[in-house]
Amino acid sequence: MDPEVDNGASLPWLIKSLAQGIVGGLRRNKIASILAGVTLIALIVLAADRRFDGLHQYQESILPRLLRLETGFLNSLRLAQNSSGEWRGYYFENAHRQVRDILRAAKLARPEAHFSRKKHLQFIRYYQLLDSEFNTIGAQLGANPDLDYLSQLTAKMDELKPIRNDWAEWAQPQDSEGEKGKRNQRG
Repeated sequence: MDPEVDNGASLPWLIKSLAQGIVGGLRRNKIASILAGVTLIALIVLAADRRFDGLHQYQESILPRLLRLETGFLNSLRLAQNSSGEWRGYYFENAHRQVRDILRAAKLARPEAHFSRKKHLQFIRYYQLLDSEFNTIGAQLGANPDLDYLSQLTAKMDELKPIRNDWAEWAQPQDSEGEKGKRNQRG
């Protein structure tokens, strides 16, 4: 065996030879290389954005149920505001049960993408804080039956509105301005 031939065909020589061939090909085909690079970068950005955001999957599988449950809660709250006496208390308690249903459904939902999980946790946080406020009001009602519990809850909802609105702007970005205004008024 010739030692000169064996040294020339080593792994470092092979890697160097391949690298020189690639660089030479890129130099000869500059336009094609640039276009291929730009296409590769664009595809990577689009794939990463689609995979990490997860908005489409969230809107199709999770959002409809949450919005349906939320509508029931807001209707019960509206009925409580428009009622008096025992009916007011009944609708208020029903609204609290519906908040718990929303929380249960939201906790069972498992968004796939990291960013959608982060946004979904905002939604859960909003309803956990509302549930806590309902519990606080219930305790206060035991001590003071004349408490204006609806105005206290409404004030808390107004305080927490930025949390929910941030989630809603992400979850429903294609809403028309009129629908956004209606949703912001609801809370």
